[in-house]
Amino acid sequence: MSLPVSVYEPLWIGTRPLGDYTVASEDYSHVKKAFGGYWSAKFEVEAGVALAEEWLISGLGRHVVVSNPALDVIWEGFVDRVNVTIGAVRIGIGPLLQVANRVTAVYTPSDPDAVPAVTGTTTPLAAIDDADSQALYGILPKTINVGPVSAAEATVIQNSYLKRAKRPRTSQDWGSTKSVSIDVQAECKGYVHWLNWTYEDETEGTQDADVKIKAVLADTPNSAWLSFDTAHVDVNTLQVPQQEMSNRDAMTVIEDVVSRGDASYNRWLFGIYAGREARYEQAPDNVEYYQRLADPALAVVTTGQGDVDPWDVEAGKWLILSDLLVGEREPASLEEDLRAIFIESADYKDPWGLTIKGGMVDEVSQVLAQYGLSGMR
Repeated sequence: MSLPVSVYEPLWIGTRPLGDYTVASEDYSHVKKAFGGYWSAKFEVEAGVALAEEWLISGLGRHVVVSNPALDVIWEGFVDRVNVTIGAVRIGIGPLLQVANRVTAVYTPSDPDAVPAVTGTTTPLAAIDDADSQALYGILPKTINVGPVSAAEATVIQNSYLKRAKRPRTSQDWGSTKSVSIDVQAECKGYVHWLNWTYEDETEGTQDADVKIKAVLADTPNSAWLSFDTAHVDVNTLQVPQQEMSNRDAMTVIEDVVSRGDASYNRWLFGIYAGREARYEQAPDNVEYYQRLADPALAVVTTGQGDVDPWDVEAGKWLILSDLLVGEREPASLEEDLRAIFIESADYKDPWGLTIKGGMVDEVSQVLAQYGLSGMR
């Protein structure tokens, strides 16, 4: 079996298609998560020297769309790291998201010569940018805490950090065993990982959970190319704190909102999917998939009894092991059913390999999160 992989130039540059690859499924894998949606993927293709070098030079950030044989999109994201094997050498560049080309330094003004030593209020310096790096890799912000120093020292550290972090890291490994082929391996991440900026809001009080999520998504510094479709951010009137002044990144802020559920302590899910569509919705209370332990093929089927290919299985759904505990009294809810698996992560790899990592709704943790006590267990 093979899967179509379409590659485009990075979205901050344009939408020009660069190539379609028919990747053998043993050379492809992906992870989908109930929180996050399209999380990560990896694919490998054989190439000539020219194509391999071109991937090393320009591969980071490329937009990747993976389809199933029916040409339905099953994963979408961007290239975060490129590894190329040529002969006895393996060269890597990335991860892209470790690049920082907009740096803010937070420091605590300090005068160590004073007796006693004097420290002031934690203060941010104005962000500094590297335009050349941003043109190549998009805007990648980073806030660093440099501790108790003077403003001049904080400025030196901020400039030094930007100079070091504005370019992606590289690695080179050489071994005495020579590869017979030239391979390009692309390690990819979903666009949920671009929720990497510090989100701040000085407004006191509360707001609806869905309103806050939309506000966070709209705050992206990459709005010129990264606009999240929020048509499927469902209404949730649970009141959550509006103020954000703790230097938390956007993903952490959204994860905190999602962890609170709703006023009835129902679980809610969040993810970024095809077309940068953001989905924020209540977790389902119906069964989507079934699987028989006695089935030699271990096939997953839908409620209509049609087989589901392993690459099509989605996270955030319920699966029932239909031939387990046969004859036992049916529990009152899926959460109490030992046969039921809530799919937190669907990991596809190898031609027919699928690993499902399950979990269940934990009402206690949602109650604690709503009261700001999510660190307690």
